[in-house]
Formats: sequence, structure tokens, C-alpha cells
Amino acid sequence: MDDEAIRPAVDKDFPAVAALRWQWLVEGKGSARSDSKETFVGLFASWLRGHADTHRCLVVEQDGVLVGFAIVAYFDRVPTAQALERTSAELQSLYVVPFARNTGVGARLIDAALNAARDSGAERITVHSSERAVTAYVRAGFSSSAQFMEQGLHS
Repeated sequence: MDDEAIRPAVDKDFPAVAALRWQWLVEGKGSARSDSKETFVGLFASWLRGHADTHRCLVVEQDGVLVGFAIVAYFDRVPTAQALERTSAELQSLYVVPFARNTGVGARLIDAALNAARDSGAERITVHSSERAVTAYVRAGFSSSAQFMEQGLHS
């Protein structure tokens, strides 16, 4: 694309980010749980506003159109004797529209999320990846750990 920018989302971007999130849910699951796209977009945009202190949203804009986003959550960690203030980050959501995939947009968005987490002082960033995106995260330096475990508490 001629003109691409990755930047922090601002309030006016939130409905477009929410619409992309809806698109991702429909694309991945064939449907979304909400009654309507309009309801979901309004609720998700409001959620982004309400969580601005803990979740940062980055967007990719190409020629004036949002074509992707990443949402990074930040949380405090338990202090240690060596570090009384500790933060970790989690890349909770990343989506690129189909026509912009395999063009490097996703990789640049991952790099932007990593840089934002690094700049915030987070000591680590984690991601729960889709199967399709694992190789992109590995290329960006993510690795698996035998010590990191999870258990799904709800189906």
C-alpha cells in the first residue's frame, strides 16, 4: 500500500477496531455470539474506552482505512526483592484483514506491540496464538516454555 501507518488507536478508531474484531470472530468461528454487529461494535468500543488504563490498542492504517489492530494488556506482577515494581504484558488480540495478510503488515504490527511493551517497562510479553500465526510469532522472537502452563476454566 502507498501510505501505511501503525499508531496508537484514538477514541474515533474504536468503532472501526470493534468492527474488525467482529469480522475476526465471524471469520474464525463462522458466527459471533452477539445478537448483532451493531450491538457488538458499540459494546466493544465502549469496552476499549473503559479499559484504556490497562489495555493499549495499536492500529494499522493504509490509505486512511484501518486494516489491522493489536491489543496489549498490561498487568502488575508480584514484587521481588530485586524489583519492587514489575509489569508484564500480554498480546491479547491481533488481527489483519485478509487482503493485507502475507504482506508484512502482521509482522510490523507484532513488532510495534513488542516495542510498546518494551517501552512501557514490561519485563515480558506473552501471546496465545492461533495455529496459523505461530510462525509469525516465532519469527518475531517468541518461544514456548515448558514452565508456562494454562488451564481453560470455561469451555
